[in-house]
Amino acid sequence: YNTRSQGRFLGIAPVGYINARDENNKPILTIDQNKAPIVKSIFEQYHAGVTRKAILLYAKESGLGKQGNVWLERILKNPIY
Repeated sequence: YNTRSQGRFLGIAPVGYINARDENNKPILTIDQNKAPIVKSIFEQYHAGVTRKAILLYAKESGLGKQGNVWLERILKNPIY
């Protein structure tokens, strides 16, 4: 029983997503309409060569309120995105 192969997600939703339930009450991820554009911009900036420090400042100023390289690495390396 592999929840990911069935489109299910168990655990805390990554930044930019919200934990939800489908019509069968199974766990799924839905897009957080407020945070998803910020996460998308983080990836765009990263691929454009913007410094990590500048990306972290952008994230904080955009309301994510997170700090530190570990947090950014988790986003950039997470296969969910």
